[in-house]
Amino acid sequence: FIACKVVTLILAALSSQITPWNDSVRLIFTQDPSTSTVDAVLRRWLSPLASWDGAYFLDLAIHGYRWEQQHAFQPLLPLLIRWTAKAVALTGISFSTACLVAGVLWSMLGHALAVQTLHRLSRLILADEQQAFLAAAFYTHNPASAYLAG
Repeated sequence: FIACKVVTLILAALSSQITPWNDSVRLIFTQDPSTSTVDAVLRRWLSPLASWDGAYFLDLAIHGYRWEQQHAFQPLLPLLIRWTAKAVALTGISFSTACLVAGVLWSMLGHALAVQTLHRLSRLILADEQQAFLAAAFYTHNPASAYLAG
């Protein structure tokens, strides 16, 4: 699982350098310009993982509810990101970058729990450890892993 996450993270980051993904997350960082080299590197490599709905969750964690469309997103994940980011920010990176790191960590934890749950459920239903392992492995190593990586 961890190897898949590392490979997916590297591929997502490298592909975003060639062809930018959804750039909506960059709008969040324009309000908090980075002065640290560590901030700039983390933002450059982790931003692709905060596209689509991730940009909304990241903005909610940093700024709270500001726009009407943000009310479609429940508050638990942004709160978890915000609380975790306060600890991550103690390392010296900016709060918005800490939120990005915390969001990726929570996303990876959620994906790990989903893989574990799928494996347990498959073992119960299929009564075959090898098939349960394959089900979890195929779920972990699929093209949509880029969206579940962060």
